[in-house]
Amino acid sequence: MSSQRARANHCLYLAKIVSQAWQEELDKERIASSTLTQAFLEPTRCHLIAAYGWFLLATCNAEPPPNGSLPRGCDDLQPMPEGRMFPPEINEFRQLEETGWLQTMLRESQLES
Repeated sequence: MSSQRARANHCLYLAKIVSQAWQEELDKERIASSTLTQAFLEPTRCHLIAAYGWFLLATCNAEPPPNGSLPRGCDDLQPMPEGRMFPPEINEFRQLEETGWLQTMLRESQLES
């Protein structure tokens, strides 16, 4: 399942590139920060959510679902095969999805187009 972890790391790398470009544009002060937020926040968030999905799969030692969509959270994970339980980290992730920083990241965007 190291390919899941590699894919997660690649998504984190993409998020880093986007966030660095965002910061560079902020530093130039040519475009209003609110406009830059509209341009950069959602792509950054999408890369981070994809990374989280790949990390969830890696944590569970699972393959992506047949439809090819990544889990956005623990509730999207396929049931574990008979005789196996979810790793304890999944319970921690579930808690963070309900009340922690993961909840904020996974919440639908409130940005207006």
